[in-house]
Amino acid sequence: MGDANDEDRISKLPNGVIHHMMSFLPTKDVVRTCLLSKRWKLIWYSVPALSFSDHIEVEGRQEFYNYIEKYLEHRKRGMYYIVDSVITSFKLNMLNYWHCKCEKSKADDILDKWLAFIVLNKVEEIYLSIWPKQHWIFEESYYYFCYYCLPKIWFENATYLTVLELEYVELDASCSFSFPSLKILSLKEIHHSNTAEDDVVFKFLLGCPSLEKLWLLDYEFLCIDNKPQLLLSLSLKFFESFFSV
Repeated sequence: MGDANDEDRISKLPNGVIHHMMSFLPTKDVVRTCLLSKRWKLIWYSVPALSFSDHIEVEGRQEFYNYIEKYLEHRKRGMYYIVDSVITSFKLNMLNYWHCKCEKSKADDILDKWLAFIVLNKVEEIYLSIWPKQHWIFEESYYYFCYYCLPKIWFENATYLTVLELEYVELDASCSFSFPSLKILSLKEIHHSNTAEDDVVFKFLLGCPSLEKLWLLDYEFLCIDNKPQLLLSLSLKFFESFFSV
């Protein structure tokens, strides 16, 4: 058994190796490592993979929002004095996302702000799963779901994306989709905006000229002018589509 005063072996590893190990942890656990020693105090500022989930972090919704807000503010400041403070991957899992069906909400504004920060920092991999909360309309006796609609600024600046996974979000067909670097795409339970006249996923895929792998889950292509939409791609090497039972 080694001497208790010996420095732990993990702390002697290069930053790059430690960053890789931390990329498999939720970001909240990564930040807690700053308490281990002086060696670890600022390492979390330069971990390239961010992962937030209210499935794991059991706390109030506002506390969850506040935590991510503060974290991103710290990372933004850290980019000015930490050379390797680069974000390459961003993952966000949320349950029971809620906003008003008729108007843009504060929750929408918060998510828009996070995604704007992420794409403007040229993040290469994004994973979004935003499950909507079920609402009951007493007057009409039915349930409905309000999905988060991805902002236009996101589509205009995500040119560095190489991997994208989207679950339970809404796409606005009025947007111009351009993802020149995207190679891997997974779309699950994707919805049209209320004003969509075109097949939004079909339009989305047309903006991915370098796509190599595609997973399309629980989505049925619309027939435009009574014609089924077909997609031909010279770059695509793998495609899988299925519906949940």
